Amino acid sequence: RTKASPPESAEVGRAGHESCEIVGQLLAAGSFTAAVPAWLRGYEQDPGPHQAELLTLFVKSCGVEFTVTPERVEAGDVDRLVEECVATAESDGGLDLYGSRRGALRHFEVGVREFWDRVVRECHASGVLYEHNALFDSLLDLVLALSKTKVRLFRFAATLCGTQLITSMVHTVHVLSDMLEAAEKQLEAQQGRAGRAGSARMADLKQTAATAKHRQGHIDGLINKLFEPMVVVRFRDVAAEVRTMIIAAVGEWAAAYPEKFLADHYLKYVAWSLNDSAASVRRAAVGALRELYADQARHDALETLTDRYLDRFVQLGRDCDDDVALEALELLTTLYEHGLLEAADVEALEGLLMEPSAALRQASGRLVALTIPQGRGAADSFKHILAFASRLLEQCEVGEGEEDGVLLHILDALGPHVPVLRDWSAMAKATLNDELQQGRHADLLLKVIRAVVTSSCSEAGGSGRG
Repeated sequence: RTKASPPESAEVGRAGHESCEIVGQLLAAGSFTAAVPAWLRGYEQDPGPHQAELLTLFVKSCGVEFTVTPERVEAGDVDRLVEECVATAESDGGLDLYGSRRGALRHFEVGVREFWDRVVRECHASGVLYEHNALFDSLLDLVLALSKTKVRLFRFAATLCGTQLITSMVHTVHVLSDMLEAAEKQLEAQQGRAGRAGSARMADLKQTAATAKHRQGHIDGLINKLFEPMVVVRFRDVAAEVRTMIIAAVGEWAAAYPEKFLADHYLKYVAWSLNDSAASVRRAAVGALRELYADQARHDALETLTDRYLDRFVQLGRDCDDDVALEALELLTTLYEHGLLEAADVEALEGLLMEPSAALRQASGRLVALTIPQGRGAADSFKHILAFASRLLEQCEVGEGEEDGVLLHILDALGPHVPVLRDWSAMAKATLNDELQQGRHADLLLKVIRAVVTSSCSEAGGSGRG
């Protein structure tokens, strides 16, 4: 992602040191995660101070030295709390804890994600997630409020926390689904068993199933509380790194919780981001879609999106950013392999076989090779290769004197994916075919074979592809 711009060094010196020290100590040696069970035990004994402690840790993870007291929590004035946090950041400065690549903070973002994941899992296991609504309500309210401030570091940290909370809640939904499924199977097996013990077992299983359903509904409510105010607003954030995080997360949720998120209502944010001005956001959107289309079971749910955005998928294969283009070519290859893309759609990308970038040539070669018919024999296969090469050279208006160099690029890209271009016996037989020894076919056949030999010799000699 794009690294956040650090504040002025003088401001960092005044406010950042204490936050860095406190949060960094928790992060060191995995203690960030290990601290959660101890915190939870304290919370169950005395909720007020430990609720304030959790909120304080969240605020400090935003890079500002600020303490949330139990009195502030009890007052419930989130807007006032956020105003004071912003004022502190503006007067004392803040520290970009996520931009550091040295020392204990170099893995800070990963540590923060692991911490919030552990919070959700531990609170689920203990029942606190369901029995103490005030805890997560206050946390989510503060996350949403800080995600809307003008302080970019606050928005980034709040979005990181919010997206991770949803990701962890999605995992919890799966745990509850497994619990519900197991209870229902046991209930079915228990049917018809007489006796007091059987009736008691039936009652226990029914209670387990009812609890799982109730908790699923509770989790969905928390997810909904976060999604609309955070995703709908932050996917238009002025900071590209925030938009990238949002879109990557939506794609992850759609794959992990398709019953809820694999729907146009959610996927439209990913689709709209295909036109984002930042390459990192476009790449995140394309990558999310590639993962979704990889599973054929999801294709029916993606039908509307496919029909509406297929042309844009193809355009992204020629994106001005090579990383985006490469991701798009992977997506298009997946679509073609699943029958969602036609050979005619790929023609617009055939010119990529002649690109200076070896990575683009190889990625496009894999896609284009799928569209070239495989013949019934060596000669037949070479006819298709020659017809393709001739058409491409003509469309791109390649001069006769440039054909050797261009063919070298084309066949270097196609070679790993077209079997006949690696079969020396087949190529030798093709030179003996009467039809291929005439006119333009003969000249092009020799140039193709020469290009294949040149490419193979370069590989054998260990020289890199340019």
